[in-house]
Formats: sequence, structure tokens, C-alpha cells
Amino acid sequence: MVLIGTYWEDDPAIAKMVESKIGFQLDLCRAANWHANWQDTESDYGVKRVRDLLSPRSVQHMMVPFPKTYGKDGSKDGWTRAGKGEFNSHYLAFFKNLLAALPAGQKEVFVSTSYETNANFWYCDIAACGGEAAYRSAVTNMRAQADAAQKGTGKTIILAHNPVNENWKAAPGADWKGTFVNGAHGALLVNYYMKPQYRSNSLDKEWEFWTGAYIGLNAQIAFAKEKGVPWGIPECGFLSDDKYDIRPFVQKLGDLLVANASTMALFMPWISDKDYPGQVYAGRSPKAAEAVAGLMKRLKAAQTGTVINPTQPADTSTVEPAAPSEPQDPAMALASEGNEALFLVRDKYPEPANSVLRAMEDRTFWPLVGAGLKNGDATGHETDPTKALALAVHAAGTMDGWPAEAVTAVQGWLGRAKALLPAQEQPETEPPVPEQPAPGSDVVATLQAQIARLQEQLTAEQAARAAVEQKLAAVRVAAA
Repeated sequence: MVLIGTYWEDDPAIAKMVESKIGFQLDLCRAANWHANWQDTESDYGVKRVRDLLSPRSVQHMMVPFPKTYGKDGSKDGWTRAGKGEFNSHYLAFFKNLLAALPAGQKEVFVSTSYETNANFWYCDIAACGGEAAYRSAVTNMRAQADAAQKGTGKTIILAHNPVNENWKAAPGADWKGTFVNGAHGALLVNYYMKPQYRSNSLDKEWEFWTGAYIGLNAQIAFAKEKGVPWGIPECGFLSDDKYDIRPFVQKLGDLLVANASTMALFMPWISDKDYPGQVYAGRSPKAAEAVAGLMKRLKAAQTGTVINPTQPADTSTVEPAAPSEPQDPAMALASEGNEALFLVRDKYPEPANSVLRAMEDRTFWPLVGAGLKNGDATGHETDPTKALALAVHAAGTMDGWPAEAVTAVQGWLGRAKALLPAQEQPETEPPVPEQPAPGSDVVATLQAQIARLQEQLTAEQAARAAVEQKLAAVRVAAA
């Protein structure tokens, strides 16, 4: 069965708009997490957004493998450490959160082990952060943790290899075939984008690229068949520039996909009418939108095989958030509500608002951990919801220097939190949020110099460690 979905931009109206064009309910929508810290990567946030706003539609999840601090703009050792098993506890927490938050009735879920794994533009670039061997070991570790998390749940996690139809190997990136892990990856999902304006200015040449390139549809389908796994397209962007009539291209694509539908897992194109660089939103052109909607209908009609989750009847009603179960403790309910809302605005506003909002998010997170509603180690953190609310309220302070939009975003919640708190629970002291130095100031220059020195020290220490490990290996070989 080919599951039909879309990238819904965290906006349920987009999913409903797509459904109005295709005439049936979408099977699934893509979810993902953020990558600022382990709290982000382990979170059930992305899954819950789909569940609460789009249920009974299912989830296809893009896994965030580690925080960006381990990425190519940080320590650059993310895949190395993941391959050694250092992140296994975090992966186990993520998979448990994922399974617990799935929409009712969803028994299987495709999870990409990283985003566009052969590319070199994202923070967890394989070539820059440990190499292909480390990545393969990391995926093997992920599979073990997924198995542990799903044991006894009646649910199945299908780890998916998720490259993009670009030859990033020469950039350099990672080889898309060499990073498929036998026994761990259970699906091959490839992202496709039309870019004739950057490549050939010809849709005929673009078709050749989509089907006959180093990584194209023919190669993807053949490789998936060789490995005995289903294949699919979790992202698919079409030009909406009226300079190009994409209808003949989409017709040929439909012919190819329908002919191979029996082994295809999913298809998720972009079809909204929002503005976006590269004009991948087909909905901006009526001709393009009609063509892509027609393709989705063709695949729906060609569906065969077993379903991932029970087929749902078409839903033409307005999407409403599912009513969450209200915690008994009002303070816990308010902490949970605040944590979700603060998660949504992280890094949205400039300093000093951003640092304060992140601090408030942190204060409201730990009571949820203490109550078993979130995973994490709450040692040293305040888990009493009333006291944690007090800390969050005090951290907000007077909100001086905040943009008006940021104040509006939280003031209602803060007012209810203050009304709930007894006077004795207001903390007397809370470490102030440090003032952010101005870009280009002496303070920033000093900090940058310190970072450069520390990076040099780290590089030297890593080289010394590598030398010691090499000597140790030689001694072990001699001893054997």
C-alpha cells in the first residue's frame, strides 16, 4: 500500500487544503524535532503535534540524531560518539517517547535515521562528523534501542535510510549506498526536488536527472529491491513557476510510480500555496497543483498490499485539536501547557527575550520528568510543579527589552501562573539572565579569541589521544 501524505508545515490548514484538492484523507504527515539539546532530540513534540492536530492521520518521523553542538559547527564528533554507543540512552528515550505519542491505531512508524544522509549542508553532515563507518555503527545502535523500546508494545519502528537525489559525494558528502545498513534499515526513502533553473533549464533534462542520475528513481527502486525493503518519497518538491509546464513531467512520474506501486511505501509531495525559496510549493500554480493532486489520486487508486494502520474514512470536517487529558494537579497542567507553548517560541525572538524564554521552558520541563510524563534525569532540578512555576515566573521578570509579540505570547500564561502561586512560593532569588554583549564589541572579540584557543587545545588533545590510541593498538597487536 502506498501511503499518501504531505509536508504540512506544522499547520493543520495545509493538510486540509491538500485534502480538498485530492478528495480523500491523507494517510500520514511528517514530523520532526529540534536539535538545540538532548531535550529537543528526545522530545515527543513533533509526533504529538500530528496526533493532536491531525489524528487519525499517521506519522512519518525524521529523527534528529544528536544536538547541533556535536555537529559540524560544534565538536564535529556526533557520529563518532553515536557509533561508539555513547548516545544509546538518548535514542532509547526518543523511541519510547515516539511510540507512546503515536496517534491511536498507528502500529508501525517509518523513522528516518537522519535527514538527507548523503548531503553536506545539514549540521550532522556524515563526512564532517565521523565518517561513513561511524554512521553505520550509529544506525546499528539505533536499531538495538528501537528494538528495546518497541518490545512488548505491539508497535514497530521501521528505520529508514533517507538520502536526497543529489550527488553530494563529490562535495564531499557520503555515499548513499554505502550508508545503507543491512539489518538495521528497513526502508529506502529518497527526497526529490525539481531544479531545472539551477541545472539544465530543461524539464527533459530534469527527467533524466530524476531517473538516470547517480541517485535517481531507477537506482532507488533497484537498490531497494536488492535489499528487500520498501522504498518511498518522503519529500517531493515541484516547481510552481509558470515558466515551466510541469504537467507532462508529472504524468511520466506517475507512470513510473504506479508501475512500481507494489513495492512503494509512501509518497509525500509539497502542494501548498505558500512562498518558499526554489518555488517547490506546487499550490502556487493552479496547473502545477492540479497535476500533483492528480498524481496523488493515481497512487491512491493503485494502492495494494497490507496497510500500516487501519484505513480511515475520508474526513471533510474542520481539524480540531484532540482534547488532552487534564492532569489532576492544576500546577502540573499549567507547567505542561507552558512547556509546550515555550517550546514553540524557542529561538523565535531576539535577546534578551530568547534566553529568558529558554530558561522558562527549562523550569517547566522538569516537573514533567518528575511525574513520568517526559524522559530525562531530573537530579538537581526542581520537580515540584508549583515551585517550578514560581521559578519560571521569576525568570520572566518584567520582560524589559522584549518585542511586543514576545510579551503577548506569554503574558496570558504568566498571569494564570501568578494567580495560582501562593506568596510563599515566590522565589527570593533567581540567577539573572546574563546581558548579551553587542555584536562586534570587545566582549564578543574576547570570547571569540577564547573559543579559538580552546578549539586549538581541543584539536591538539584529540591528536595526542589518537597517537596514544595508535601506540596502544600496536602494543596489543604485539602482545597477541
